[in-house]
Amino acid sequence: MHRITTALIGLLALGACASTPTYRINFLDQPVEVAVARYGQPDTVLDMPDGRRQYQWSKRRTDHVGEQIIRETCRHTIYARWNDAANDWILMSRKPSVRCP
Repeated sequence: MHRITTALIGLLALGACASTPTYRINFLDQPVEVAVARYGQPDTVLDMPDGRRQYQWSKRRTDHVGEQIIRETCRHTIYARWNDAANDWILMSRKPSVRCP
């Protein structure tokens, strides 16, 4: 019985991993190309005064709440820092906003 319970728990855990929402992607310490592969080219790239770089993607989003339709522009903003050893911009964020799918 213990083996069956353990197997079921394992299957549930694997199922949860397979259905992980996109906003839970871990970008921390990854090169910026990881985010570009996921979201495409950013809409804006800004160099910040403190040396970081800000990447921002915009996406139109429509929600249906009852009979009401809500439209908004969702923005993913991820900051990066330059890494000499990697010769690349390295992302400093674990995930973008939870509100943006």
